[in-house]
Amino acid sequence: MTKMNNILYIVFFTLFLFSCTNNDHLKLKVLKTKENHWIYEIHYKDKKIIKQTIIPAVSGEKYFQSEADARRVGNFVLEKLKNNTRPVVSVEELKKLNIKNL
Repeated sequence: MTKMNNILYIVFFTLFLFSCTNNDHLKLKVLKTKENHWIYEIHYKDKKIIKQTIIPAVSGEKYFQSEADARRVGNFVLEKLKNNTRPVVSVEELKKLNIKNL
């Protein structure tokens, strides 16, 4: 998926989530790929609504190097969704989360 597709995907499902009142159904999954990169997915009920395969907000395709990094960003985005804010992450926020490989 290109970055533009990722952005459109996030925007679409953000609008969907704004209409959802029960955030208890939001779940984070952190997975390791066959290429030994880490990704996160956010699910609403049983539907995958976000699949983040690269570190957001940075130039190029940079991958999460650890499960902890993917989990920190995933939880950060999950909390934004639960607080009905846009699930957008900035480079400054990534630095505050101590994400490697920026």
